[in-house]
Amino acid sequence: MRGGCGVKIDLHRHLGGSIRPTTVYEILQKQGKKYALEVIQENMLYKNDDVRTFRNFLNKFNILNEITWDENALGVILEQICYDVSNEKIDYFELKFSLDKYLKHGWTDIEVMKFIHEKTHMECDKWDIDVGLILSFKHECEEKVKISKNVCESVSELVDGIDIIGDESKFDIVAYKQIFDMWRGKCLQAHVGETQAFGNIVDAIKILKVNRVVHGVSATDDVLRLARDNDVCFDVSLTSNVLTGVIKDYKSHPIERFIKYVDITIGTDDPVILNTSLDKEYEIVSDVFKFDDDIMIKIMQNSEKYRCDKK
Repeated sequence: MRGGCGVKIDLHRHLGGSIRPTTVYEILQKQGKKYALEVIQENMLYKNDDVRTFRNFLNKFNILNEITWDENALGVILEQICYDVSNEKIDYFELKFSLDKYLKHGWTDIEVMKFIHEKTHMECDKWDIDVGLILSFKHECEEKVKISKNVCESVSELVDGIDIIGDESKFDIVAYKQIFDMWRGKCLQAHVGETQAFGNIVDAIKILKVNRVVHGVSATDDVLRLARDNDVCFDVSLTSNVLTGVIKDYKSHPIERFIKYVDITIGTDDPVILNTSLDKEYEIVSDVFKFDDDIMIKIMQNSEKYRCDKK
């Protein structure tokens, strides 16, 4: 599904949640780690009877810790992700990634940044895709300020924006203000108001001065007015919110209230783990909420308006 500008865009796609179980299996086999494909699939992919909690969602990524994150492994994964995006006929996507797992395997933060930048753009060039790279800082990562300072001073031109992800209960406004002040001028995002109360959204807008709130389902009308007055967009991922237990079902999502106040975009979040695609997400919005064509086109155009590579 393409917007009025004729461009198909996904602004919310995480590297870890875009890796196929078959890719993980092939990498682990080459590294001499004997995991059955069925075990990997069981651990990574959502099933109908899965418990729908945010903790269960985070556990889906645990199998990735079994990978030795060398250049070959990371390169194979980036090849697969860019190929899959091309198969979805997406013209531009933003790929979110964090650094912590790579630093455990002998990389420096600068080496990881350069490798991801060069490899991702090389693979996207093959398929004539544009990509924005979003450096994500995990709530749980105690080294986040140090990492941000190192990267910001050295190769900040290699990323188009930054984001906060992970366990939002560990939200630390003091640490994040330092980080976001360093990166002022980039596209600034935050996963807030997803599993915690709306106060994190307020802090992200007023103190971090984000351009985009990711999820933000706990936003009240007053918070949405604040976002509107500060030209803050909300990135919506409905399947993610349902499967993580943040909302009960699709109809319970506050998207109808969102569009009364703020611009929104639609994204996939973790398409492989959640078994979704950009087309599926738009179909859900259209089928469940019955928005007219003008609203659907406006939502698609918002993705062009707020894409980070324009900052």
